[in-house]
Amino acid sequence: MKKHTILLIAVLLVATLVFAACKPAEETVADPTEAPMEEVTEAPAEVEEAMYEDGVYFARDEIGARWTYFVTVTVEGGKIVDAYWGGTNFVPAGDKRVLSEAGTYGMVAYGSAQSFWYEQAEAAEAWLVENQDPKAFEEFYTDEEGHTDVLTTDGGAMVSVHVVEFFSLAEKALASDPIPAGEFGDTVVVTAKGEVGDKGWQELAEFLVVNGTIVAVDFDAFFAAEYIAEGDDSNAKYFVVDGDKATPQSKDQLMEAYGMVQFGGSELEWYQQAELLEAYVVENQAIYALTEDGYADGVAGVSVHANGFEALFNEAFAK
Repeated sequence: MKKHTILLIAVLLVATLVFAACKPAEETVADPTEAPMEEVTEAPAEVEEAMYEDGVYFARDEIGARWTYFVTVTVEGGKIVDAYWGGTNFVPAGDKRVLSEAGTYGMVAYGSAQSFWYEQAEAAEAWLVENQDPKAFEEFYTDEEGHTDVLTTDGGAMVSVHVVEFFSLAEKALASDPIPAGEFGDTVVVTAKGEVGDKGWQELAEFLVVNGTIVAVDFDAFFAAEYIAEGDDSNAKYFVVDGDKATPQSKDQLMEAYGMVQFGGSELEWYQQAELLEAYVVENQAIYALTEDGYADGVAGVSVHANGFEALFNEAFAK
């Protein structure tokens, strides 16, 4: 009897285990009072908004009695990647920046400055590239002339020139339209000089090129003869005399004193006719054609010979 009982118990135990193994797993029912778990996703990377439209921007001061400053700003990928601060003289003499780099603009030698002008210009340019906003520099001026004490050159010298021209022109440039790409090469100031003529005049031409486009032109003629104070051959009217010093002038500097209207019967002074020739080049991005007599064909109001300027244009751009 005992053996039968033990056998029965063993059979029942095996059946129980088999039944348990075959039973499907119970489903887990979510508690409606608990908040559902949110799917964890990686936050998208923030995209920096472009501050400016890509392009090369340019602005220039009003023409002054000596240096006229200009600024170019290059934007790529919506950010300022380069800036350039230069200047041209009232009488064509080349870019102040290039003259400083060559050591011929004597701010250190004759002005007791601690660093060259171009080094100080580079410090202002670097600040703009790093900070991206020229208007933000307004809080750093230390006087009404636009000096600052927060800029130093790579050599560690304090920037002593007033920098307001650079930052105000950079702001003006970025508020304008980009300069379209032209065919005249990189940003540069190109100067060409003619030979001194029989009457002592030397014609000069200067072209400011930005992004391959001619954006400004200066055509002038400088009096290069020796000073004669008195007599029939006197040329004193072409000089500014201060004591024993006689400084020769250009036709642009002389303006009405050159006397084309008063003594030559012309309707416009020489400097006014030069402005018409300059405007033609900027507008057309090319030099005018010449008549057989050397006049500018198709430039209204110009009665002077214009073959000299035409030759200087072709010299400047190797036409």
